[in-house]
Amino acid sequence: MSRSFDRRAVLGLGASALAAGIVASSPVLAQMAGGPAISGISVDIRPLEAKGLNGFAEALGAAVHRQLSREFAGQITRDRRAPVLYVQLTAISMTPPAGPAVGRGRGGGGGAESDFLEGTVSLGGQSFPLLVQQNAGTAGDWRRPEVNDRRRFDALAYAFAHWARRKVGG
Repeated sequence: MSRSFDRRAVLGLGASALAAGIVASSPVLAQMAGGPAISGISVDIRPLEAKGLNGFAEALGAAVHRQLSREFAGQITRDRRAPVLYVQLTAISMTPPAGPAVGRGRGGGGGAESDFLEGTVSLGGQSFPLLVQQNAGTAGDWRRPEVNDRRRFDALAYAFAHWARRKVGG
């Protein structure tokens, strides 16, 4: 009896692995799993480089790509017929830290203590602008710019990827 149970367990694991492989390669099943299937992600940083933000633009592009890969993980397929998610980063604004008062103002809706990332998201012939805002004061201790700036940078990349997924569907 234990032998047939072991055989069933192995067959069940094999069927599960096969189903996972089918989902990963099928755009229809990937779409059913939570949004449109995509075959890849491309992040264009040339507009930021044209503004003289060369090294910064590369690091930001990599962070946005990493976050998009996480957000769209269930929708990426091996089917090359599926469209590529194309993101163009066009502008960024990170306010200089102003001390402990940053982020503690009333209202919290934009203004001098906010960081912004702007771009365009395109998928399958549809394109839309995207502007995300993050409160600069939520990144942590303003007296440690090497840590604070990285957190602000990552928060913008995360917010951009999150809203891109919501706009595209999924």
